[in-house]
This record gives sequence, structure tokens and C-alpha cells, in this order.
Amino acid sequence: MAQVALSEAQRELVAFEAEQIAKGAASARTKEAFERLSSFAAAGELPEELAPALGELLSLGLSTGRIRAVHGPHGEMEAVSLFRRTPQGKAFHAQFDDVNAMLAAFKGQELRQISLSARGPGMFTLLLETETARVTISLAKDEVDVRSVEVAI
Repeated sequence: MAQVALSEAQRELVAFEAEQIAKGAASARTKEAFERLSSFAAAGELPEELAPALGELLSLGLSTGRIRAVHGPHGEMEAVSLFRRTPQGKAFHAQFDDVNAMLAAFKGQELRQISLSARGPGMFTLLLETETARVTISLAKDEVDVRSVEVAI
């Protein structure tokens, strides 16, 4: 991730949230990283070395609902857009691209069975079955993964 230019809404959101994290940081290193993030965000452009801190801030704020609660739905949309540009966001969304590529093999096939079950809090299993295959997909808070594929021969 090279230098990242921020929209006005993203500047305000990231600067504010980074400042809040810095204020509550337990370690001097964390405090310094988020103070730098806040400062650069306020200026409108972030250097590459702050990308992990940005991704961490956005991941935490989006997953807890804080960003929506504090900055509203438009702030959340800005944060989601920016998160997709972070290394964490790219890795997160790549999981879905991989699973969707595998699911494309089902195109045109008739589903015999589809079910969703809970394995535990925030952990789910999606089962898809056709005449020729049965696929089990694991869904969790930060992960989507194909757990098994059975193919009729």
C-alpha cells in the first residue's frame, strides 16, 4: 500500500479514532503509532508504514460497531471503503474471492440441499449439495473457508 490519499470524511474519521486509541494506549509504542496515524490522517495522506495501524483501527472500529455508532452510516461506508485498501482488508476480501471462484463451479447445477448451521457463537457452517458435489463452508467473524469438498466420480 503506497501513500494513501484520504477523502475529507476519511481524514476526520481516522484522525479522531486514532487519537482516541492513542489516548487509551497502554504502551508508548502503540500510543506513538496512533498519534502518528492521527497526525498524518489530519493532513490527508498516510505513508505506507502506517498501513497496519490503519487496518487495525478500521477492523476494530467496524467489527465492534463503534464507527457506525460514532460517525453514522456514511462514516461506516467511508471506513469500509478505506478498509478495503489496507493490507488487512485486501486479505480479508481475498478469502471471499477464493470461495466465490470455487462456488462458480456450481453454476447451472441444481441444488439438492442447502443448509446453514451454528457450530458455536459467531461460527457457522454452510452446506451445499448438488448431484455431483457436496461442499462445506465455514463462516466465522473474520474468516470464510472451504472445509471440505466431496465429488461424485
